[in-house]
Amino acid sequence: MTTVDEFSYDDLERFARDHPKNPPVKAPLHVEARQRPRRQRKSPTPANKGRFYRPDLFSSWDRLTSNLAVRLVASTVLVGGTGLLVVVALTRA
Repeated sequence: MTTVDEFSYDDLERFARDHPKNPPVKAPLHVEARQRPRRQRKSPTPANKGRFYRPDLFSSWDRLTSNLAVRLVASTVLVGGTGLLVVVALTRA
């Protein structure tokens, strides 16, 4: 049987370097994918309705504002109205 006294410090150092206590382990791909930050959405759209989607938990306003067509129309009206106000202001000056 070998005792610790029979090993030199260099042998112990070499053993510790060659046999790390906690060797690095690469996580499986599915674990790495879960650890990525996720984008949060305020209300669900029809594309991401999941198994536990309950329409009664969302108001009509939430469903209306999550609609892409409504967002596009609202932004177009806002930009058009602002442009119209600028034209009116410049023609009066």
